[in-house]
Amino acid sequence: MIKNPSFRDGKVDELILFFKKEPKNDLYKVFTTHFRVKFYAYDIRNKKPGKLLCYEQIILKPDNTTQKINIDLKELHIKYPRTGICVGIETFNPEKRNNSKTMYLTSPNLRYTHDEESLTWKSYKGKEWSKSDRKLKSKVFGKVHYKYANPMIQMKVQFRK
Repeated sequence: MIKNPSFRDGKVDELILFFKKEPKNDLYKVFTTHFRVKFYAYDIRNKKPGKLLCYEQIILKPDNTTQKINIDLKELHIKYPRTGICVGIETFNPEKRNNSKTMYLTSPNLRYTHDEESLTWKSYKGKEWSKSDRKLKSKVFGKVHYKYANPMIQMKVQFRK
């Protein structure tokens, strides 16, 4: 969820996503993945993603490199509600591949922040949204801390005057 600090309606002009390359792994096969991006209004009452804000298909296929991708959204006129916005990021692979009983990895992967608050929900195969409690371990001055993992996302927004 990306909070709206101004509490004014706006329009999303650009979405910026950060990816990192999956290192070569001899134990698992690595497949390049596609990403589908969706935008939802934040539902304050139920405290989770709510109404879908854009019905356009936004599909990305980044290279398996560490990179920052800027997505120009000006032409889609995606509303940035006063309540905040949730950016849905789904990984998928449209290419047919042989079913394998072995483990595999997908790449590139989203980069994550280390935050005091969880701002992330998950939903699998159309099921209900549930709050993510995934934490990352970090060391500060030799002391171990656990903070919430939220995808590293930035947006450029144009607010109404």
